[in-house]
Amino acid sequence: MMKKISFEDALILNGLKAARTLVRLLPFGLSLEIGWVCGMIAHLASPKRRRIAHRNLKAAFGATLSPLERGRIARRSAANLGVSIVEMLHSPDLDDLYLRRHLSFEGDQRVMPLLKQGRGVIFLTAHFGNWELLNVTANLHGFKMAVLARVQKHPLANEFLNGIRSARGSQVINRGMTIRQLLKALKEGRIVGILSDQDGGPGGRFVEFFGRLASMPAGVAAFALRTGAPVFPAFDFRENLTDHRIEVLGPLEVPDPSLPQEERERRMLQEYARTLEDAVRRSPEQWLWFHKRWKSTPDRTILILSDRKAGHLNQSKAVAEAVKAERAALGFAGRTRTEIIDVRFRSRAAGALFRALSLLLGGHPPFKGFLLWAALERSCYRKIMGTFCDVIISCGSSLAGVNLLVKHENQARAVAIMKPPFTAGFDAVLTPGHDGLKPGGNIFVTDTALTDLAGMDGAARGLERELSLPVGVPRIGFLVGGDGAGFRFDPRSFEELLVRLADALKGSRGRALVTTSRRTPEWAATLLKERLAGLCPFLVIANEANRPDAVRGILALSDAIIVTGESISMVSEAVASGKPVIAVLPGDARRLKPKVRRFLDGLSGANFLVQAAPDELDAALANRVRAQRPCVNGALKEAAKKVAG
Repeated sequence: MMKKISFEDALILNGLKAARTLVRLLPFGLSLEIGWVCGMIAHLASPKRRRIAHRNLKAAFGATLSPLERGRIARRSAANLGVSIVEMLHSPDLDDLYLRRHLSFEGDQRVMPLLKQGRGVIFLTAHFGNWELLNVTANLHGFKMAVLARVQKHPLANEFLNGIRSARGSQVINRGMTIRQLLKALKEGRIVGILSDQDGGPGGRFVEFFGRLASMPAGVAAFALRTGAPVFPAFDFRENLTDHRIEVLGPLEVPDPSLPQEERERRMLQEYARTLEDAVRRSPEQWLWFHKRWKSTPDRTILILSDRKAGHLNQSKAVAEAVKAERAALGFAGRTRTEIIDVRFRSRAAGALFRALSLLLGGHPPFKGFLLWAALERSCYRKIMGTFCDVIISCGSSLAGVNLLVKHENQARAVAIMKPPFTAGFDAVLTPGHDGLKPGGNIFVTDTALTDLAGMDGAARGLERELSLPVGVPRIGFLVGGDGAGFRFDPRSFEELLVRLADALKGSRGRALVTTSRRTPEWAATLLKERLAGLCPFLVIANEANRPDAVRGILALSDAIIVTGESISMVSEAVASGKPVIAVLPGDARRLKPKVRRFLDGLSGANFLVQAAPDELDAALANRVRAQRPCVNGALKEAAKKVAG
């Protein structure tokens, strides 16, 4: 291993020496242009760094920059780095006349009085413009500077670079060395230059930076507060290929000494972060976007892609809530937000063609951005491309391809619900057992369809105030579905069900809380009103006046739930409530879809619900329901844990 490192070190050192020789032989202007081109080439040759830059730019600017503008800024940032390397290699040979003509210094009046008094100060800077020229400019104006430099893993190359940095009189202090050298530099009245804009890890101080929490290394703030040295943000702005403007700002405000030390450090770094953000917003192409600036952020954004089907959206929200719960368990409560975008294709033909291509290519087609642009409505495309996210959730097969393309766009984690046409590429696929997929890898099999019951307690409180039911009165919830997919409600069977329910309510002095769906036949709604008159203080007929929180309120207030079994989503909601559940089929059970039959039998076999014929309802209410166990969706929790990190 040591031989490998030594070989790499020698190779890099010889490369740097050759580059410096070439820079010195060529006209300086030409070498700068070559540096610009080399930066562009390096950008094209490094897809990993391009993706990091693209993600950072989207996180910072969102919809204010188009994908083309983000790409342009990333390319120019790489080109600026190439030019800056050439300038650094050539800096020992630049005479004072050239430097005075091409480097201007704004804000020296802020620091000059302190330096004349022999007081040392701190210049806090970033990987912005050509940060290496700060020490050259300071020395040119008569300021002595000590630069805190990161030790590179290749010692020979590190020594060569530090030799260039110190060629014009600056002192180089390697990170990790004793703090005495920094203290000595301040006592000697020097400027101590420190770079601080990269991720500070979990142990850093978290500050707002472009609307997200970012970790800043705490060392510079702790050092400044300990020594009392004034801290001045200082940035180099490249005005063209050869000209630079150094801006010195500040000093940063010293926080109240009565505050805890960590809070004082955080406040100082927050002020610096605001100053840096302002500089980056003015010249975004001059900041180095290629490092993972928000690597340690606790902030997460969940993007739900909706096909505008209420049931699918409800399942997506259930996953989003599970991810939020996992994030809260990690200590990040309140730092996860959810965005919902309705996906609209340009036309039915465009949607069908897009889905066919996605299926044919397994969700990984070429020209991903172009395909999204070609398939989606303009407003939908702009919203998706302008929304930064960490987790993407979609439900149903129609959006599986869009999900994976948006995952690639954001380098995010992707979750598909139900049975997508392909499973490769998703970080988690949540599918109910009756869909037939085997668990393992990225596939998580659930007992029921997913359901979002967030806000159930609030809905219950509102409904309880409205109804004013006496304490101790048994409450039976009744979720009524309807006709669909071959199954039809039978009037005689449904009336038998209502008679049995009414008898049970009268015998226990209980009350029913009932809601129908839009599929409920009109005659069934009429029977509900007639047969449960005086026994049903809460009856919602969805086709007359629907209430958004009706189901949540009923599930929360009821002691037991009756649900018509033809609807997977309604049964899933009932089971997810944790209450005893009875599934009934007021019609010919032979007309039920096979997967619905498998679904009901699976839940019944696991003792999550009781299946009963209409004429068995009273017995089920009296006896069997007591033996049920609540359904805990462990697969949802495991999938959420996988994508929550």
